[in-house]
Amino acid sequence: LALGVNNSQKLIISGSSGTVAIDQNANAGAFTIDAESTTENVMTFLTPTTTTATIFAAVNANSLTTGRIAYFHSDSSTTNVRKLVEIHNDNTSAVGAIPLTVTQDAAAIALQIETTTKSGLYVHNNVDASAEPLVKIHAEGDDFDQNVLQVVNAGDAHGIEISGNGSLHISCPDAAPKIKLSRIEADEALVDNDVVGELEFFANDASVASNAQTKVGRIFTEI
Repeated sequence: LALGVNNSQKLIISGSSGTVAIDQNANAGAFTIDAESTTENVMTFLTPTTTTATIFAAVNANSLTTGRIAYFHSDSSTTNVRKLVEIHNDNTSAVGAIPLTVTQDAAAIALQIETTTKSGLYVHNNVDASAEPLVKIHAEGDDFDQNVLQVVNAGDAHGIEISGNGSLHISCPDAAPKIKLSRIEADEALVDNDVVGELEFFANDASVASNAQTKVGRIFTEI
């Protein structure tokens, strides 16, 4: 079956293989769905029997310049709680399944999150006990010589805050752990008694005596 004008568009249904192919030779959209459904899915892959292949594959997009492989956009103003994209591994026995993997072969950012309000990344765990940390960053290469985690804050708030029952635990298997406080200035900008780093200890508890004071440890420079 072939439909089109001047052979610019074709819909091919193969009776032997059961495949449906769209051959678009014009500079126009090849497949568009105009759906009026409100409480039903617009597109559904109904219980595929796929085992080792890929259910939805966009492969060899090798002509891209400034375009994208996928784009998801919503301009809804409703305040209802919802998830624009959700990946759910629903079987607790599937311990080898990874819901999302990003592989970056170029020397560039692998994952970028931009937000204007609230948290850019929120990780929540409702399991009481776990053998793995909630967030794990692993630099496996022996020659890796950059910071494993870098926090840059242009505002006045803390760069890292640990609350609740949290604590900071630093352990190194092959060397003594250390905390390095650096103040980056232009050459010869620091003078005697300039503060290079500061450790502050305080209690925010109303039961603390009124004369309790914040304890501050300062590290000064000597020229």
